Amino acid sequence: MRTKVTGLAPIQTTLVALTPKDGAAKESEMRPIGLTPMIYRVWAKTRQPLITKWTRLIYGPRYASATECAWLTRVNQELTAHCRHSLGVVYLDCSKCYERVSHRLAAQAATACGFPGTLANLIFGLYSGTRHLLLHGAVSNPCGGNTGLIAGCGFAVHLLLSFLRDLGSAQVTTRIYVDDIALEVSAATPRAAVRILGNALPHVKVALTKRGMVSSDAKEQFFSPDKAVLRLWAVCHPRYQGKLGPCAKDLGVSQRPPWKKSLGRAARLADAKRKSRRIHSLRSGAKSKRLICRTSLHAGALYACEVDPPTRAQLHQLRSITAQALGHSGGNQAVQLRPLSLASHRCLSPAPNISSGSYPAGEGRC
Repeated sequence: MRTKVTGLAPIQTTLVALTPKDGAAKESEMRPIGLTPMIYRVWAKTRQPLITKWTRLIYGPRYASATECAWLTRVNQELTAHCRHSLGVVYLDCSKCYERVSHRLAAQAATACGFPGTLANLIFGLYSGTRHLLLHGAVSNPCGGNTGLIAGCGFAVHLLLSFLRDLGSAQVTTRIYVDDIALEVSAATPRAAVRILGNALPHVKVALTKRGMVSSDAKEQFFSPDKAVLRLWAVCHPRYQGKLGPCAKDLGVSQRPPWKKSLGRAARLADAKRKSRRIHSLRSGAKSKRLICRTSLHAGALYACEVDPPTRAQLHQLRSITAQALGHSGGNQAVQLRPLSLASHRCLSPAPNISSGSYPAGEGRC
């Protein structure tokens, strides 16, 4: 009870590990992940049911994953093309989003929309406590401050969403997934789409600045499958510093029109090929290798295939990679594996069908 009232956790020391990420050239660009005390983790887990109504208020009836958010944009792209309308999407990048959040403003935003005040008191008491940075095997001296959510705390992602709510205008669809913000509009003409996004974008950036956020203009993306929209945006915004084009990376997924190549599928297949060599070198049995292929190799190579579908050539390449991982080799002959998607245990015997070009009875091509 005293902890709830005072907001002082029994242990207020948090270890923050700076972990590498893609494109990080120096330590300041690494990703900070907080390791909170174990007693705090147990407490946070037991308090999750108390915020169920609050999370439904800010998220809606269900949580949407990253692939679901990207899929909705892809569906809207197809619906817009079917209606002969124009689509435009701006992807914003908030630099050091978690670290710039003010504790006072975030607590006020959370409690204003129904977050329990006693929980907020203890959570932000931990956030403002002592921190030690872990980097290259060294531990820093104690530090702290009145800003920064701890990425690694179970409440941080919910508190960040409540802090960033109500950014956009009514004319655009604003999607916030953790620290990725997208402004999307579908209009009857290319000029209308460019006008609406051109008016909404400065308002969103001003709102972010008032909350202490910094938007990286160089990492910003403007996406549209319509060439007329891209041309008009370039004419109306000649000083635009972001990337402009018919393809964009959306939450790790390639948004593109059907006639454009994927931005990331080839890299995922190259990563799968590296994994296949490691799987092949394992001394475990065939059953465990098949399980690893299903849960790791295929899961990575086919990530978000409902949004960014692989081509037929890429599917054949994945079959070949899987055959190498499992130790099957057909020499100069074509090797066709029975299952590409090892979803059912009845299909966990990928025996190669070397001689004939047909598939066994009851199994179709993927």
